[in-house]
Amino acid sequence: MMLPTMKKLLSFILLCCLLIVPILAAGKKHKHKHPPAAQETMRLPTEFPLHNILGKNREKMIEQIQTFPTHSYQLFYVPKNGYYYLDTVDDYIKNLLKQGKTWEGHIQKLIHQHARPGSTVLDIGAHIGTHTLTLSEAVAPTGQVIAFEPQPKIFRELFMNMAINQLNNITFYWAGVSNKEGTISLTPLHPTNEGGTPLTGGTGESVPLLTIDSLNLTNVSLIKIDVEGMENLVLDGATHTILTNHPVIIIEIMGGHDFASAPSPIRHQILNTLDKIEHLGYTTTQLWGHDWLALPTSSP
Repeated sequence: MMLPTMKKLLSFILLCCLLIVPILAAGKKHKHKHPPAAQETMRLPTEFPLHNILGKNREKMIEQIQTFPTHSYQLFYVPKNGYYYLDTVDDYIKNLLKQGKTWEGHIQKLIHQHARPGSTVLDIGAHIGTHTLTLSEAVAPTGQVIAFEPQPKIFRELFMNMAINQLNNITFYWAGVSNKEGTISLTPLHPTNEGGTPLTGGTGESVPLLTIDSLNLTNVSLIKIDVEGMENLVLDGATHTILTNHPVIIIEIMGGHDFASAPSPIRHQILNTLDKIEHLGYTTTQLWGHDWLALPTSSP
């Protein structure tokens, strides 16, 4: 027979469980809920830092920026990120931003951890600027970002997104990055992943190629590379910059392929790139999927 005191104790414990469990469940749901991006009234930036566009064909790009088709875009504010001009293309990254979600939050955290305020940082394959924006904030107020994007439509979106956020510490190159200077043919944008479009030709248009070493950069603390299979060419053209500055490198290698499940030829290419980085004096760590972090074993 259960004692009255024991009955009261068990009843009290049961009541506590009934009250606490719903509270914890509600808290868990709230933790993973993303606030939606707020659609803003369409407006243009108050300033256009066109002088920050460098390289060949800059005048042609400036003309395209000055005729930005506002009727094809909506302005969104993404919490903890900033403002973005987003069109109606069914693009994976743009759709996430419209939902108020941060693109590659793990990369943004690493940028804040390793980009040194007052230094120079590189965004090679900048896309529409989701990481360019973070890099700009991380090195402010006296540091600078150099952003590279070859696709003309995406470059224009990149520039406009940085302008609407009033970020003036960014230099822009409408160009591809490789191991030698020249030109490279553009490819039609992937319909659902514009940023995942490789440079393999097909449009009849081309853009300039440049090397990072040709820029003679100093005080470089971080390089972000996302170039759809051109990783080795970019690294070969940045060898001197890397060896003299010892920047942290955040790199996508063979995008779309996780090393653990990649077919043998792709896995061989991934290993080749990792070996190239490690021979420059780095240790490499897989972050997630195709994203890798390379830390220098010595400082400049």
